[in-house]
Amino acid sequence: MRRFLLNDQAQTAVETAFLLPMMILLLGGIFELGRLAYIYNRLENNLKSGVEYLQRTQGVDFCNLSDPAFTDATNFVVFGNLQGTGNPTVPNLTPSMVFFFAERGDPTTSTIAACPCAGTGSCDTQNGGSPPDYIVANLGQGYPLDMTFPLGVFGIVNLPVSVRLPFLGA
Repeated sequence: MRRFLLNDQAQTAVETAFLLPMMILLLGGIFELGRLAYIYNRLENNLKSGVEYLQRTQGVDFCNLSDPAFTDATNFVVFGNLQGTGNPTVPNLTPSMVFFFAERGDPTTSTIAACPCAGTGSCDTQNGGSPPDYIVANLGQGYPLDMTFPLGVFGIVNLPVSVRLPFLGA
């Protein structure tokens, strides 16, 4: 027995047995964080592409969310095409998660607020208003990402992705 306790190889085996589970958990956590960063980046790029589509589309009625341009932009964000066909570019992403809205900056207070659809400063270009200063796309309550891996569960993480780009006018 004494010979076993003084053996360096046995000490190495015991230390490895203690450290290996922690190393596996750490490695799994690193993979999950990498997946989280990848999906967040993908969602942000998709939303940016949808806003850029709206920037380049002429005659968008920003006060009418049933305008075909919004449907096309939503399809572009979710499916990567205007027709809304195929698989979502990010798993479990649905068109009902994507929201677009117009904003206008107030130079007197240096604030940005939702663009009104009636009255002074209206964004209703169909009825004589001026175009918005910004177009915003977001995922409302966020994208629910299930963070699970072998030996552990982090649960559901909501990724609050939002993009605001200046309206360049089409």
